[in-house]
Amino acid sequence: MKTKLITALLTTATALGFAADPIATTNDLPLEVKQSLETSKMERNWFGYMRMGLADSRPTDAKQVLPGLGLGVRYDLPVGAIDVSASYTGVDAFAEEATTYFYTLPRVSYFYYATPAKQQSFYGGAGLAFGGLKTTTATTFSGLIPSLSVGYEMNRHENWRSFIQLDVSQPALATMKDRPFMSLASADLGPLAEFSVGFGY
Repeated sequence: MKTKLITALLTTATALGFAADPIATTNDLPLEVKQSLETSKMERNWFGYMRMGLADSRPTDAKQVLPGLGLGVRYDLPVGAIDVSASYTGVDAFAEEATTYFYTLPRVSYFYYATPAKQQSFYGGAGLAFGGLKTTTATTFSGLIPSLSVGYEMNRHENWRSFIQLDVSQPALATMKDRPFMSLASADLGPLAEFSVGFGY
C-alpha cells in the first residue's frame, strides 16, 4: 500500500513539474513592454557630489599645501550647468584657534561644457561665493569671493559621475560688522588656488 501511494505521489509531482510553464525572461516580453522599460531609465538632470582637494595659496603660506573637503549639487541646463557648493580648506576645522583656513558657504557657479553631448567634457565658468579666510599673519576676511573654474567631467550620462577641477578665487568685497556697507578687500588676500577631485551620484 505504501509503495503504491509513494508511486502515485511521485508520478503526480513529475507530471506537474513538466506541465509548469517556464520562467519568462525579458526576451520573451512584447516589444512595446521592452521599449517602455528602456525609456523608464531616465537620465537625471542633477547630481550631488563630494570633493576632496588641495590648496596652495599666498594668504596661508606659499610653501604649505592644505587639504580641503567640499559638498555640492550640480544642475544640468540646456546649455551648461549651475553648481552650488560649500567647501572648507584648512588645518583643523574643530580647533579653538584654527591657524589658517579658507571656506565658501555657499558658492554658486555657472559652467559651460565644451562637448555636452559626449560622456566626457572639458568645462569652464565663473562663480560667486560668500566665505572667509584667515592667514598665517592673523589677517581675517569675510565677504564676497568671485572665482574662475576649469575642469574635466567624466561619465556625464551615467548615474555615477566624477570630475577634476581647478578653482582660482580672489576675495573682493569684505563685510564689516561695524559698518552698514561693504568695502573693497586687499589684493594681497589672493589669489587662492584649489585643485580638487569630485565623485557624485
